[in-house]
Amino acid sequence: MTPRALVPQTFRWLGAWLAACLGLTLTGCGERAAAPTPAASEVRIAVLSPAAAVMLRDIGQEHRIVARHAFDLVLARDLPVAGDQNTIDLEALLRARPTHIITQWQSKSLPGPFTEAAARHGWKVHEANLLSVDDIDGELAALRDFLSLPVNESADHMRLRLRDALKPRGPDGGPFRKVGRVLLLGATEPVAALGPGSCHQQVLERIGGAPALLSGNAWVELSTEDLLRLKPDAIVAVLPRERRGGDAPTSYVVRGDEAASRLRAVMALDIPAVTRGRVAVIDDPLALLPSTSMAAFADELAEVMSAWEAE
Repeated sequence: MTPRALVPQTFRWLGAWLAACLGLTLTGCGERAAAPTPAASEVRIAVLSPAAAVMLRDIGQEHRIVARHAFDLVLARDLPVAGDQNTIDLEALLRARPTHIITQWQSKSLPGPFTEAAARHGWKVHEANLLSVDDIDGELAALRDFLSLPVNESADHMRLRLRDALKPRGPDGGPFRKVGRVLLLGATEPVAALGPGSCHQQVLERIGGAPALLSGNAWVELSTEDLLRLKPDAIVAVLPRERRGGDAPTSYVVRGDEAASRLRAVMALDIPAVTRGRVAVIDDPLALLPSTSMAAFADELAEVMSAWEAE
């Protein structure tokens, strides 16, 4: 049976990074008078993309952000919310007085009232392109140009960090030959895989892993029959836990009985990943975002696969 490939969609709790095919609405269309325009040299950012917010934080620009996405995962909770995957709040934007707005609507056109307001108030708008691994590096440069920012130490460090994280990580800097074919899961109810075209499978391949799923889209729903047919040698599920400020653990890799308890839907199957005990969960809160957080995801995935390679 062929896996049912779905159009890449917004992961339930992230909100906006792969825009779902939903209608857009605007709140606050009866605009209030805007506050005085900031000085031309002052950069004030409304970032309506959780992935772009992580990127801005990682390159040292968090202090310039004045409004956030409703499902943001890293910014201060007291920052005003100016939108989510369905809504752009014009009144919130007017109060925040941004000079620059970053969106991530993918194939959708931005709502007319928003684009009209942007032209009227002089807001500069940038559509973030963040789907593939290569997009992440390119977006670092695009954001710097959009915001007219000089290259700083944080930005340079992040680009080098990404490039180092995405090199082959197996024995002697090569592939993970003993691990076999790895299936990356992004959900368990129903079971769905992070397939070809996802930045997660691209990370797997870049660090030297062999994917079990070779056809379909970035998000592929799998039946029991599909799993039995694929017979993956290893399974890594990416199931982010809720972010809880400073009490986050230093490692987000879960193996053994705890991993098995989270993957009951697959643990009863007669497949090599289960019989060999090669099942793990990565529950890093940022692990599903196609952003600079993929460097940490690459480290976590390499940690799992290195342990299996050494068995």
